[in-house]
Amino acid sequence: MKLLIETGSGSHTTSSASCQVKYHGGQYDGKPLYEVKSRQVSAEWHNDRLNERWVTTVYELPAGTEIEIIGRGRTGNRGSTKHEFHRIYRLDESADVQEFTVDVGLRDCAVKGRLVLVRDLLVSKEASLKQSQEEGF
Repeated sequence: MKLLIETGSGSHTTSSASCQVKYHGGQYDGKPLYEVKSRQVSAEWHNDRLNERWVTTVYELPAGTEIEIIGRGRTGNRGSTKHEFHRIYRLDESADVQEFTVDVGLRDCAVKGRLVLVRDLLVSKEASLKQSQEEGF
């Protein structure tokens, strides 16, 4: 199954951004997708500016593979605006093609594939924090 994703990092004065994708579970758990070269179909580099390295990569992955997409960034005066994205997806042959972007501040990173959202880790983190502050007193 094909997956297209833009990853990389960049920085400018008080702003910074990064987007990465890792395997979640299975034999390559926690390993970045780009490290398993046999799964890469193509890669297009976008080094438009100094201190930026972005690449749009197409991968061919088995159905059922779970991936973790992590996007982070800071923009604005002294990096005051925080951008976060942390979700786990599963590649599913029966799913509709999802096409969306990950906002990391300095740019929007493209994602395209037959994906099903497994868990939004930011929502889970917020719910866990709220629960720990409200229960058991």
